[in-house]
Amino acid sequence: MLAENEKITEAIQVRFDISDADTKQREEKGLLNVCREFKLKRGLILTMYDEGKYTASGITIEIMPVYKYVLKHLK
Repeated sequence: MLAENEKITEAIQVRFDISDADTKQREEKGLLNVCREFKLKRGLILTMYDEGKYTASGITIEIMPVYKYVLKHLK
């Protein structure tokens, strides 16, 4: 989780690989629980290579390689 001014602003799960359906489901479940608890509309799963974006239970889940996340936040 990322916090700004003592408020949770982003939920992040990190997993090397989510190609296994059980692993993806477990990571998604944990992310959705955190998003609901902190009233977030978006969650992020960082992986080594996987990419994608979809909505589950009204929450947008983005899957992104960690290098893209780092490059995006180097500004």
